[in-house]
Amino acid sequence: MYKYKNEPFGKWSKISFTDDKTGNGFSLVPDFGATLLELNFKQKNILDSYKTPEQLASRDWSKSAILFPFPNRLNDGKYSVNGMNYQFPINEKSRNNALHGLGFDKPFAIKSMSVQEDSASISCVYQSEGENDAYPFSFLFEIIFTIKNSNDFEVEMNFINHTSFAIPVGLGWHPYFKLDEVSNDSWLQMPECKQVVVNDKMIPTGKKKVFEEFNKIKKIGERSLDTCFELKHKDGVANVLLQGQLGKLNYWQEAGERRWNFFQIFTPPTRKSVAIEPMTCNIDAFNNRDGLVMLESEKTMGGKFGVKFST
Repeated sequence: MYKYKNEPFGKWSKISFTDDKTGNGFSLVPDFGATLLELNFKQKNILDSYKTPEQLASRDWSKSAILFPFPNRLNDGKYSVNGMNYQFPINEKSRNNALHGLGFDKPFAIKSMSVQEDSASISCVYQSEGENDAYPFSFLFEIIFTIKNSNDFEVEMNFINHTSFAIPVGLGWHPYFKLDEVSNDSWLQMPECKQVVVNDKMIPTGKKKVFEEFNKIKKIGERSLDTCFELKHKDGVANVLLQGQLGKLNYWQEAGERRWNFFQIFTPPTRKSVAIEPMTCNIDAFNNRDGLVMLESEKTMGGKFGVKFST
């Protein structure tokens, strides 16, 4: 039976769900970006995450950040809607880009929780009335985390536009998975996809090329990746396999219309983990419109992704 716990985490609250029988569970801080802190299977935390409130406040490397209304980068932080120009803060100063949207530190409210014999879930919501100058639109964003004793963890995102006109929307997540002490020792396999070619600002050039290096499972070794990919097959479910000393992680994401047709693989300089980042659209999609949804008033977009773990 899963157990629920609420405890202080610095000036915030940490919510935990744990099943003593299986050792499965997860924890998060709803009032700071609904940031996931732990994802445990068989008492093994497979996330490279923040250990202290001070680390969380730093937002260093955007660990497990929820990305909306755009994932990845926005060139010079600028975009236009209906002839109006908007500017996101530049938080990647070395490249003069806006990075990871605006949701990573926002206070989420708990909408609902469920604790069952073989599963646990929590729904968290963030409501905007258009108070953000960079994205002055009214919307509701919801994220639902669910863990099951079958060693499955599922994430569902829903974005509802409450503005009277269509607005640009892209979604994503930024988890780092740690299955080895050093990511060089981990093995990776990716679905058929095209690599998004970028310039020195990490902004797409408009070109894409076939990427086959990890079509079969292969050791990461010294390979460094900070690369966006577009799925070749935009239907059904796409899978990324990451395997290491702790076990095998089968990451999946829904593909298709208004689903998750892009993803980013990132091996940070620390070489301690591998980020597998689902994205509904390309880098700088507010400008290049690649995969971007112009969400009509009172319509909803979203979808699901998750992981299955085995030893």
